[in-house]
Amino acid sequence: MSKIIKDRAEKNQLPPEFKKYENVKAKNLPTIRSIAMSREGWTIVEADYATAEMRGLAFISEDEDLLRLLLEPDDCFGIPKKEYIPDGIDAEDCKVRLKFPEYIKSPEDRNKFLMTYATDGEIKAKFTEDQLQRNEDGTLKHPSFDMHWGVSELALGGCREMLNKKKDRGAAKVVNFCLAKDTQVLTKTGYKAIQDITESERIWDGKNWVKHGGVVSRGPKVVIALWNKKLWCTPDHIVYTNHGPQLAHSAFKSSWLKPVRVNYDRKNKYIKPVDPSLNYTVTTELIQDQHLMRTMYEMSDTWQEALAEQMNRPESLRDIAIMETYDILDAGPDNRFTANGVLVHNSSSYGGTAGSIARKIEADTGIKPTEEEAQILLDAVEARQPRATEFFHEMERVPEEVGLLIANSGRRRHCHVLSRDSGVDSRERHSQLSALGRECRNFF
Repeated sequence: MSKIIKDRAEKNQLPPEFKKYENVKAKNLPTIRSIAMSREGWTIVEADYATAEMRGLAFISEDEDLLRLLLEPDDCFGIPKKEYIPDGIDAEDCKVRLKFPEYIKSPEDRNKFLMTYATDGEIKAKFTEDQLQRNEDGTLKHPSFDMHWGVSELALGGCREMLNKKKDRGAAKVVNFCLAKDTQVLTKTGYKAIQDITESERIWDGKNWVKHGGVVSRGPKVVIALWNKKLWCTPDHIVYTNHGPQLAHSAFKSSWLKPVRVNYDRKNKYIKPVDPSLNYTVTTELIQDQHLMRTMYEMSDTWQEALAEQMNRPESLRDIAIMETYDILDAGPDNRFTANGVLVHNSSSYGGTAGSIARKIEADTGIKPTEEEAQILLDAVEARQPRATEFFHEMERVPEEVGLLIANSGRRRHCHVLSRDSGVDSRERHSQLSALGRECRNFF
């Protein structure tokens, strides 16, 4: 929201009713959704399929454990009749504990919370069996399995009654950027084109030779030239500068941002670690800016117009182009590597590294877990749905073929897309692909 307001203000396009928000901090601004209002006498209704992506994943991957959780009711809980729910308690959240799954070991929790609704360790209401809803055959009615609470309980070994909904369930709910083709990546045997890097090769992260999760193709994208064409990358890629990590778009627009260079002696194979006094911390705010920048440059007419204008220049003078792009997954504990002699950030694989998951949890909940806590969540998800996890990795290995979309996240997805010969306007086709990529991102 703050980016939109700032951009419109700079262009003198900010409506009068939004002038009061010009100097307001981002966290105090109204949400983008609040802009939309219904006409008088009408109401805006939001409809959503519960865990739609999770259901799609379960059916496509044929993960029987995940299917069972999604299709069968959770017999650990009962549903109270509405007339017995005390005022101030959300009926949707109010579930009565009947029993505990095996992975919850604490005996005091078992005794304390049976036949109650409780949050944050505090019992909010007690119920008797005759106050619970029943099916037509007289058996107790159970709610659907809560996938997010399930992961949190499995990971932490405690019951949800003792956990924090915002922090623990929010963290469980949580459980991408490109360089141009032929970008030279520094490996232990010297520089090598990014698309030719193998997973067995160590790469330089500015301090150490590190392992990585392999190279992914991102397909053709708009790329920009940084630092006299030292590096071509997408505007949303994170690069390291003399003023800390920045979006490539910022470096493209600002002459005072200089790259963190990696000094490598090709002849003697000598490499000098980067300046330890510089800031290398990728903040949650920068990740949020990155997601916004990705949406802006993919959908914005401004980038398309800039690209069209560049095409009228001689190729040697262009600093915006469309190129095949690639990225490296999970490059060491600091998620970075050396490209064309400068330090850049990397992408993350399907579920992310513990570090990237921790940052995403912080962005969504405002509470940042340690990497160890984030890794426990990742392990819990894999334990709960082993076949689905294997399926994720299979999808990353699927070769490109007709009807296969390489989405913004870099993973390949089987989708029905319009071909270039369909007769559909190229902008409309691009819009469809962009939208489809975002819709699919959580699907596979």
